[in-house]
Amino acid sequence: MAIQLPRDLDARVQAAVRHFWATRTAQARRQQRGKKVDQGARSAVTGGAQMDGFIDLFAELALWAGARPSDILRGASAELPGLFRPTVRYDLLINRGDHVVCAYKFACLPARLSREHLDRTIEEAIGRAHELWGAYRRSAISFDLDPWFGYVLVVEDTRPRPTARSAEDLCRRLVLERLYSDAAFVLARRDGSHTEPAASLTLEHLCRALVARVSILAAA
Repeated sequence: MAIQLPRDLDARVQAAVRHFWATRTAQARRQQRGKKVDQGARSAVTGGAQMDGFIDLFAELALWAGARPSDILRGASAELPGLFRPTVRYDLLINRGDHVVCAYKFACLPARLSREHLDRTIEEAIGRAHELWGAYRRSAISFDLDPWFGYVLVVEDTRPRPTARSAEDLCRRLVLERLYSDAAFVLARRDGSHTEPAASLTLEHLCRALVARVSILAAA
């Protein structure tokens, strides 16, 4: 049977994109007023809240699929044991009791950024994956169903887009190397629209995986 998604999913994604741009712009202005401006375009991504709209999207989708509010963890409560550190914080965890259903990492990048900042994003994505899978192999983390770790990367869609291809390659390699179960790569425009240039790296694909996993456990 085909996995059903909410009919207003596109509208929810547009809301997440608008939140991304509104937060990104507000943070850059605050940093400029406070004379604390990051090098280059890094001021666009150091605030951290740009991805809250996308985190909200996945959390609401889990509720729609049958998860309990108490099993949706984010922020300071979204922590798991680590491999190199006692605990590691994730952006979103969907649990079922003491077992993890899905774990997620969300990231964003401006259209223009230094190679150093792109390298930092790569290192963070890889490091978080090693922490999760290492802790799982040590039985410090228990998954319901098979282990599942998702990655969402949003890049500003402005012209020119020198980092778009590198960012897309990052998402693809994270999945090919089995560091993440699945990934989505999104180009976000200021008007709330978006594109997903890679058919294998779409938000819809991640959303279907989330609904499928939560629905199975909610029906058990």
